[in-house]
Amino acid sequence: MTKNHSSSPSPRRTRLTPEQKKAVRDRYYLLRDQWCQTLESDQIDWEALFHFHFEMLQMEQIHPWLKKAVA
Repeated sequence: MTKNHSSSPSPRRTRLTPEQKKAVRDRYYLLRDQWCQTLESDQIDWEALFHFHFEMLQMEQIHPWLKKAVA
């Protein structure tokens, strides 16, 4: 019996420089601040709220270290 191998190679992870990590964290903080401001407004913009949340989630999946770094 043979093992099934994926036809596409696994993506390589590249090391980010400290400046790149800071830029990722800064973007994440900006999205989190916008998300919080949207939640606190009188008229909640649900589309914007979901957009911010989705982008933050994508960043956390791309950069697993991010969630611990901003906690």
